[in-house]
Amino acid sequence: MKKKVTIQDVANKAGVSKSTVSHVMNNTAKISKETRTIVEKAIKELKYRPNRVASSLRTAKSDSVGLIVPDLSNEYYANVIKGVSDIALKENYSIMISNTEYNEVSEKKAINNFLENNIDGIIFIGGNPDRQKLTSIRENNIPVVVIDVTIEDLDVSSIVSDDINSMKKCVNYLVEKGHKKIGFVAEFLNLSNVENRYLGYRLGLEINKISFDENWLFIEESLKTEKLINSYLYMKKILKDHNIEDLPTAFICTSDLVALGFIRAIKEAGFTIAKDFSIIGYDDISISDFSEPRLSTIRQNKYEIGKKAMELIKEKIENPSKKSEKITFPTKLIIRESA
Repeated sequence: MKKKVTIQDVANKAGVSKSTVSHVMNNTAKISKETRTIVEKAIKELKYRPNRVASSLRTAKSDSVGLIVPDLSNEYYANVIKGVSDIALKENYSIMISNTEYNEVSEKKAINNFLENNIDGIIFIGGNPDRQKLTSIRENNIPVVVIDVTIEDLDVSSIVSDDINSMKKCVNYLVEKGHKKIGFVAEFLNLSNVENRYLGYRLGLEINKISFDENWLFIEESLKTEKLINSYLYMKKILKDHNIEDLPTAFICTSDLVALGFIRAIKEAGFTIAKDFSIIGYDDISISDFSEPRLSTIRQNKYEIGKKAMELIKEKIENPSKKSEKITFPTKLIIRESA
């Protein structure tokens, strides 16, 4: 018995995704003339006859939203996801989650998987989504919301925390406490939210008439994953490789987990937190209030950010002509014992 030709067979022959074949057949997205010609040729050569019942199901609303997350082990992302999930449950949407570990190939696979599963919308939480990928998703008429990233000149809604002012608050507080050498710690600077935090840090120094020293900048790529252990090892190395008098007397970290790793390494080296070195984190995860000493940090509205993201994506799904929004959530400097 001759095997029935499937949409996947057509996609393979044409060298495109199943969703592209579907869009060509149903005229549901803008497809280039060249791609359309290739797909139509493959359909004709394979004598493909789509199942009309299945086709109608594929073009129907799926009531599902995809979440792309760079690090599921990070409590910050878990709290954002909780906000998304609660609104999704309330509004009868299901969610699919893909953890990319900051890997571009994994992100691309996740996007393709979502498109092939007829997802209604995609929320990017953190990371650094590629502009070209976002454009491609929007060309498929799929709404997008990005969190911790600002995208200009694209029909994509974005939600960020007020990272610039957050860092200015940190610097101002540390200067008031007598610090003149203030370090900045991050995994890399090419993430939108980290860039803004670094900008706020530099502006804070400038406002307080403190000249920036490149030796105060600590960028370590290993901190993007396994933040707690890797930051602990990184600080041990810093203490080993530098004269103590040459180091900053305070460190602002772009993650609570990094700050907590620093604290452990500093204490093990025999120094006193807040006396020899002050540490400020970012996120205000639950363990921050239970560490020893308790961590001073920037509190983000993690859960509310997630809720708002799901509300935005739902509105765009149900009203495609609705304009995208750029939303900034305020933050709060929480002073505890580490600074």
